[in-house]
Amino acid sequence: MHGSGFEESKSPKNNVVYGSGFETVPKPKAEKVIVGAGFEKPSLPTTKMRAVVTSRVEQGATNVHYLWILDKTVDGCFVSKSAYKIGHFFEGLFTENKNGQLKCQNYESGIETPIIPGGMDEENKIWFQVKIKNYRKSVNQVYATVQAEYFGEITLFRPIIESSQLNKSSVKTEKIIYIPPDEKVVEKMKQIDKFSGNLWTLDSTQPSAMRRKSASLAEFFVTQCRKVLQHREILETLRAENFDLAITEPVDGCAYALFEYLQIRAHITVLSCVRFDHVSDVISQPIVPSYVPSTQSFSSDQMSMFERFWNLVTFYYGRFTFANILDQEFELARQILGIERSWREVLPEASFILSNQIPILDFPAPTFDKIVPIGGFTVKKSEKSLKFDEKWDKILSLRRKNVLISFGSNAKSVDMPEEYRTSLLHVIQSMPDTTFIWKYEDPEPKFDLPENVFLSPWLPQNELLADKRITVFLTHGGLASVMELALTGKPSVMVPIFADQGRNAQMVKRHGSVFVLQKHELGKSELVKSALNSVLNDPKFQKNAEKLAEMLKMSPINAKETLVKHVEFAAKFGKLPTMDNYGRHQSFVVYYFLDIISVFVISVGLLIVLIVKMFKVLGWKSKKCKEE
Repeated sequence: MHGSGFEESKSPKNNVVYGSGFETVPKPKAEKVIVGAGFEKPSLPTTKMRAVVTSRVEQGATNVHYLWILDKTVDGCFVSKSAYKIGHFFEGLFTENKNGQLKCQNYESGIETPIIPGGMDEENKIWFQVKIKNYRKSVNQVYATVQAEYFGEITLFRPIIESSQLNKSSVKTEKIIYIPPDEKVVEKMKQIDKFSGNLWTLDSTQPSAMRRKSASLAEFFVTQCRKVLQHREILETLRAENFDLAITEPVDGCAYALFEYLQIRAHITVLSCVRFDHVSDVISQPIVPSYVPSTQSFSSDQMSMFERFWNLVTFYYGRFTFANILDQEFELARQILGIERSWREVLPEASFILSNQIPILDFPAPTFDKIVPIGGFTVKKSEKSLKFDEKWDKILSLRRKNVLISFGSNAKSVDMPEEYRTSLLHVIQSMPDTTFIWKYEDPEPKFDLPENVFLSPWLPQNELLADKRITVFLTHGGLASVMELALTGKPSVMVPIFADQGRNAQMVKRHGSVFVLQKHELGKSELVKSALNSVLNDPKFQKNAEKLAEMLKMSPINAKETLVKHVEFAAKFGKLPTMDNYGRHQSFVVYYFLDIISVFVISVGLLIVLIVKMFKVLGWKSKKCKEE
């Protein structure tokens, strides 16, 4: 029996108790139940949350609103006779059904556009502090996705060097400022194209080879920098923006000069390589050339005496090449903008230095807390992002073994010496049971192709490497390619051509998944075929590649989350002088303890002199005593 005030009436046929006020008597039931007036169906618990309408579908007299729930960072829905506009923010009471879907039961009131915090959810999906910019309409009642386009407000400043890149950008922001290339730069680009063609024959193991090119590279960058610095109207527009944070790469120094002129409160340096020698030098990061390969070294961490010497020489040549460019650009900025400080003072003040490095993959080396590894975050991993055209699926299904060939975008396959091309074609023809997919910039070459090779000026490289049917990757060892093959578990034959590619090849070789050839060996078909057969037929290469990929996937460092949090931190707190390495302010004498060593040596020397004199005096007195 339930509730006071109920009158009882018993039925002789069963043990059911009824309360007065019911219009009809319930049908008899076998079990004993208690029924009272005013009982309602139990309701689900509700929670007040904020949401934004991302799309709306009309269904007769009602409207189904698809939502992004801000407080849970998940999708939801709301059915109402009222129609709310896309982008409408509101507060309401939500319930969660047994499938975990959130539904708004009661709309309370509209709210102002909130500042949405940022972070990462359990599925490693990044969400930022954003302004809702646009929406993807719902199709077949699939929840729309809010496209968070940027951290706060982003302005992309793009001085263009290569004319083909004008008005092209992968960054989704309305604020993009382009400065076209200087006419002299356009002419110099033709020289660069010739230089790229010569990369195949340039002896990149000789530091002097890059040294000879440093003067022309400096002239190339300085010419474009001059044009940028002379756009005073654009610079004043940028200064008026009062930016919280700037991000750039230290290949040239024009950006750092702009940061000084625009008085931006903080900046972040991003390294496209694992390390840059001139950056390590200027921030006083320990170099240790006895076991840490320099940026352009072709050695591993275990070096002979000659290799250690050459690694040291390579470091100084690499440091000079880029430091020379930055020195000239800052001298130009001093003349045009009145900049007083040097890049050697500005660059080390970066709040963080984000390095394209994965510690597990790279050589162990001394580092600082300010140097933050974010390598590998650009590699696609989800199945949805790894789809490719049907034609690639058909090609991969032709044979059991598939070799992917790509030498990057700087040293083009179409520019390789005839000797190398002929050698590769001979190897391909001699392996008819293997399909070769070759990134070749001329889709209609003037030579005969074996049946088992497919040429394409562009390849969905990341997607292909993620496919289990790709057996081996023949590559130049660019860092992007290295990250992709390492994270997808693919063994490789690497042929480093220039810059950091030699270091990258040796870096992965340590893990036992790579066979390294020198580029001049491409002309020897028997060596190339032997290398490919070794990787194709020796299971240790595949086993080691898979082990490396598993280690990287289980890494305790989440590169995307690390990137987001450090950028947000720098934007909020600006420069971080307490993280500045004081060693960069010390003189050569102080840094290497030469003052202490000199005092010790002098003290020991004086002590030795004193002891010698004492012995002489004692000897003289002893001799005199004997004579007497």
